[in-house]
Amino acid sequence: MNHPAPDVLFAPDPWATALEKYAGVTHLTIQVFDANGRLVLGPLHPTPLFQLFSERGYDPGMFLECVHRCLAQSDTRPAVTVSQVHGLATVGTSLVLDGQIVGAVVGGYVFADFAHASDLQGLARHAGIAYAHLWDVVRQQAPVPSRRLLLHGELLQVLGDALLQETHRTRQYERSAAIIESSDDAIVSLDLDGLITSWNGGAERLFGYTRAEAIGQPNTMLIPAEQVDEESGTKRSMGQGASLEPYVTLRRCKDGRVINILLSVSPLIDAQGRMIGTSRVARDITARTRAENALRVLTQELEGRVEARTQELNESQQRLRALATELNLTEQRERHRLATELHDHLQQILVYSKMKLGQSKLLVKSIPACAEMINQTDEVLSEALQYTRNLVAELSPPVLHEYGLPAGLKWLGEYMEKYALVVTVTVRTEGLTLPEDQAVLLFQSVRELLFNAAKHAGIGQAAVILEQRHEQLRIEVSDQGAGFNVAAAIPRGVSSSTFGLFSIRERMKSLGGSFELESAPGQGTKAILTLPLSDCSRNGVRDEALATQELMQGQSSDTPPMRRSMPKNNVVQVLLVDDHVMVREGLRSVLASYEDLEVVGEARDGLEAVHAVDLLRPHVVIMDINMPKMNGIQATAQIKASRPDTIIIGLSVNAGGENQEAMMKAGAVRLLTKEAAVDQLYQTIHAVVHEAPHT
Repeated sequence: MNHPAPDVLFAPDPWATALEKYAGVTHLTIQVFDANGRLVLGPLHPTPLFQLFSERGYDPGMFLECVHRCLAQSDTRPAVTVSQVHGLATVGTSLVLDGQIVGAVVGGYVFADFAHASDLQGLARHAGIAYAHLWDVVRQQAPVPSRRLLLHGELLQVLGDALLQETHRTRQYERSAAIIESSDDAIVSLDLDGLITSWNGGAERLFGYTRAEAIGQPNTMLIPAEQVDEESGTKRSMGQGASLEPYVTLRRCKDGRVINILLSVSPLIDAQGRMIGTSRVARDITARTRAENALRVLTQELEGRVEARTQELNESQQRLRALATELNLTEQRERHRLATELHDHLQQILVYSKMKLGQSKLLVKSIPACAEMINQTDEVLSEALQYTRNLVAELSPPVLHEYGLPAGLKWLGEYMEKYALVVTVTVRTEGLTLPEDQAVLLFQSVRELLFNAAKHAGIGQAAVILEQRHEQLRIEVSDQGAGFNVAAAIPRGVSSSTFGLFSIRERMKSLGGSFELESAPGQGTKAILTLPLSDCSRNGVRDEALATQELMQGQSSDTPPMRRSMPKNNVVQVLLVDDHVMVREGLRSVLASYEDLEVVGEARDGLEAVHAVDLLRPHVVIMDINMPKMNGIQATAQIKASRPDTIIIGLSVNAGGENQEAMMKAGAVRLLTKEAAVDQLYQTIHAVVHEAPHT
């Protein structure tokens, strides 16, 4: 299969942005190569060690060796590591499109273990670098264990394949859309009711109607009165799902002229094989009509340009703000999509693997060598799971999307400690709920301001205050650091930080708010973000949060908890609730080995869980949190409101912080991490069942 050229497949946008962020997290320098081993992108995020080698003209050849191994891989495509006697290592992966290796991406250089003096001395001699200078650079870059380096490679493969598929799909869509839009023929689609649903540029030129005028209108507006019966015949023929041979007919233009056209009609079929409309291609077969249409289209185009230029003077600033906002939202949506993919797939696979390993431990206790190997593998999986948690949080903090801006800012304050910045976050408002796009843009703005403080303030401390003042949301970000000349910095826009400040200002204006910046050399910096609070933002509550609150209010604190009496055979009936089949399978296999437990059913989301509890009346419900339709917190609250005797134990990949508090408040007795299920779930069920009062 022919694929686009490398400069199209690996265009800097969006590759450079995504890989730069990945490189920053993993502390690797990234280079992308095509199927011929040519460098097409990079180096991205040059590390101090990479820069030192580049400055001295030293190339260990490890990048190219890793590329050659990646390009020669089999279908399994494991991550490839290349190491040398000097302790250096690189990691890479092949990139596959439609079953064909089309390139490779490699990251390095790192030390696969703590660098020994002999290795460094050998490397210094081989590279022609003074040992002391090399040691100063090496100290800045922590070593990466081999198993973590392999994990970096696997994650790089997931990211690279996703970027490759997205780029390929985008190019295909753009090419198809460009072909249709640039066609000289009129290409029009109709729904089953005969209403126009698409209208290309050729149709505008041929019939005279603009896209806005045509969309949603009946196709009969183009048919002269004497040709109406023809359309009825066409509908009857198309009802059988077959295309019609091209035929000559008449159509009426917007200006009233009746023209001769050659018309082709084909059915539009959806993915289920159902006919959802028709596609029609019309070509003017009269030279005189083509000339008149061309002149008319040119006149309309000139008039549109005059009008557009007149409006441009008044709307240019608004367009700039809207563009800045959309660019930021697009980045956040992509980050959120990648984070969701990691959570919904990779993390669940890791959890399932840990469950299976946990069961395997019980089977090989008498075989020390096997038990030790399983323990080592379990440790690697735990490290991988923790790594994905951190990566998900850095890409798109779940706390921001699930609990709103105040909780997101508190998480951000703790996160900035990673960059040697201690942030004090103060929230002086309660019940604040913003539309998600506003919350995301405000969060991103605060994050950029804190990163600026970490880079330039030189003090290591900052403060964030969130409060409501006079129907406005106000966020203040301040530090007592080096400061700068605001008037001189923002207009120049010569650095990423000053461009970021300009972007924040335009972003806030697009939301109807404002951005004020106060700073001077040696006097610290204070940034103030203000946003008018609409009635929806001020008083509204997220649908999910409101539903959960109402359900929890249905539980009277004056009513003592009631428990269903245990069956005579002392077998505890359990309902498993999780939207991932593998996790439910793993939980069932964990619990199946206990004679005093019986899994009586499974549910894929909160709604199914509520119905299953009403039907099956289990003693214990094992409840996931993040699920479609109704999440675990809402389902817990609703079950406890209607059947308070049901014991609910929460499970989540992220079992701390806000999730812990929300599940306990909804009525759960415990919240465990999914990977702890093998070791702790049975004991927890046994403890909460036998310690609870029964009636």
